[in-house]
Parts: sequence; C-alpha cells; structure tokens
Amino acid sequence: MREQEIDFLKSVFITLMILFHLVYIGDSYPLLKETVYTFHMPAFLVISGYLCNVKKKASRFFAGLWWIFVPYAVMSIGYALVSSMAPVRGGAEEFSWLVVLDVVFIHPIGPYWYLHTLMLLHGLTFGVSCLEGRLSVAERSVVMGIGVVVLGLTGLISMGNGVYYLIGVMVRMCGLRLSSLLAPRIALIPFVCLCFFPSQTKGMMVGGLTITYLAMSVALGMYHLVKGTRACALLQYIGRNTLPLLLFSPIFTFASKLYLPLFSFDPTGIAFAAVSVPLAIGGSLLIAHTSDWLHLSPWFFGKKEIIR
Repeated sequence: MREQEIDFLKSVFITLMILFHLVYIGDSYPLLKETVYTFHMPAFLVISGYLCNVKKKASRFFAGLWWIFVPYAVMSIGYALVSSMAPVRGGAEEFSWLVVLDVVFIHPIGPYWYLHTLMLLHGLTFGVSCLEGRLSVAERSVVMGIGVVVLGLTGLISMGNGVYYLIGVMVRMCGLRLSSLLAPRIALIPFVCLCFFPSQTKGMMVGGLTITYLAMSVALGMYHLVKGTRACALLQYIGRNTLPLLLFSPIFTFASKLYLPLFSFDPTGIAFAAVSVPLAIGGSLLIAHTSDWLHLSPWFFGKKEIIR
C-alpha cells in the first residue's frame, strides 16, 4: 500500500532538484543552491532506502534493477554524447567506448549518479536481507554499514549518500513508518535558522543530518496543510512518477539555455524558473506517456506502463 505522504515528499525534493539543475538559477542564488543541495538528494536517498522492497524473489528483484539499468544506461550515454559536443557542466569532455563504460559503470555523470547509487545500494540491501533469520536487525545494519563503507572506499558511491540510504533501510527493518518519525510541528523555525549556515550543514556533519531531517519534517507539514486539495493530488502524482523526471528532465534543463535570453527582462530569474520547472516536469511526463502510448515502455522500462 502506497504512503501518500511519501509521494508528496518525493515530489517536493524532485522539484527542487529540477529547479537547481537550471544553471542560471543555481548561479543566481548560490547560497540558496548550497542550502538545498545539503538536503534535497539526501532526503531522497533516505526515502529510497525506506522504500526498497526486498520481499521478492531474487529473479523478480534483480529484473527490477535491470529495468532501472536499461533507461539509466541509455540516458547516460546520450548525456555523455551531448556534453562532449556542447558545454554541459559536469559532462563528458570526449566521447568514446571507454568514456561510455566509465560513465555507465564507474563514474556516472549529470543527475544519473543517483540511479547508479540506487542500483548498487538496492543490490546490497537485497543481499543483506537474505541474512534475515540468521542475524538480528542490529547485526544486519552493521553488515549493511560495512557494505556501504566498501562501496565508498572503491569510489563507486559517496560514503555520505550511502549512510543516508542506510538510515532509510534501518527505519524499514525496524518496522517503523518514516513519516511517524518526522516532527512537522516544530521543524520550521530551526530549519530556517540552519538555512542561513549552509557551510555548516554539508555532508555527514551533524548539521547536514539535522537539516535533512528538518527539511523532510517541513515537507510533511506542507502535506498536512494541503492534504485533500487538487494541488496535493498533483504533487502526489508527480511523486509517484519520479523515475521519468530523473531520466528526462536533463533534456529540458539543457534546452532551457536556448530560451534563457527571452527572460532578460527579469533579472531575478523567477519568471524563467516559473516556465522552466513546469516545462521540465510536464515534458518528462509527456515523454513517459508517449512511451506508454506507443507501447515502448516494455522495451525501455520493462513495464506495460511506466506512468502510475
């Protein structure tokens, strides 16, 4: 059974990701970008660990990973190709088979690092879940932690990202509901205060963990405020379909550079963002809908329909 508040939280953090992947917005508001980067993907990783469903047969579980890998690999290769021909921040400087192998398997580029990390950590989580019945929750958590450290030391993932994911997994292993651990009623004021000190809230420092927890709590508070409204239903729909947004939104954030001069009348960038973010979300979902309509989703996503 889906947890509607989790879908809402996912929509908030995926929207922030798209907003600050607009280079103009990130460059115009560096302090705000630094603050948002402190918590938006860490929160997404906590949620991803929490939602990892290991109650499946191995064949079905790894088939699910394969159908994340296929679109991930296709879009990563496309991103590498485009970035080798046009200036893309954090892209590939050249395009070759060695570069392709590197960006797909070892050093992912652009926003696709998240899917690379997700697949590795999902696989680790499933492997550790096989020890259920032989090891306690605490012991399995230690094994998971060792796995995260190994992946971090090899450079395949960021150690900090692995720890955030591990937190979500531990919540699930303990049989707790993630939303019940958040504190929306008291989070807003300390969250705003911490936002003024982004340099103190990075990574796995106590401040980083704290601001991520507070950001998730504030987002849950927003959910309670709009619950039952059309806006809430729309955001939950976005939260149910974050995979297409992760995959396809770079197409639109890159394209936004082409029409940026049209917004020279607004130095704040607000008008540009107000157009570009909905365009990236709507365009990504349209591509996914088109894939379903043309019956391409079984070949690209392993499902009859990717839109939920």
